[in-house]
Amino acid sequence: MSGAIPDELGNLTSIERLILSSNFFTGELPVSFANLINMKEFHISGNNFSGKIPDFIGEWTSLMSLRIVANGFEGPIPPSITLLENLTDLILRSCNLNGQLPVLPQSVASSLKVLLVIRTFFSIIGIHTKCININILYV
Repeated sequence: MSGAIPDELGNLTSIERLILSSNFFTGELPVSFANLINMKEFHISGNNFSGKIPDFIGEWTSLMSLRIVANGFEGPIPPSITLLENLTDLILRSCNLNGQLPVLPQSVASSLKVLLVIRTFFSIIGIHTKCININILYV
């Protein structure tokens, strides 16, 4: 598959797992994805997205696994990531992200089991003291 992600995918409000890997999708994530509030896993890799990671990911409060790998996103991680209280896996690899990973509240940081931030251009300063339950850490 290639081209823009269809906006209609945002109408699948019951979806819990969305994996968009190696499809050569382009453009930005549709705004309609803000409706996917029941999502538990969101994995995107091997695409050619542009723009920033959208702030609406903070509305996915059921999200447990966020994996953004080898995509064209750039800019900072949205501060809304701090609202993902069920997050256990955060993988940001081979992206053009910059700035700092937002300081995660204790409730989020203590639930992280996997934190992988390879080939990105931002700092994780201040996160290590709160991530007491991490099993896997790649930096």
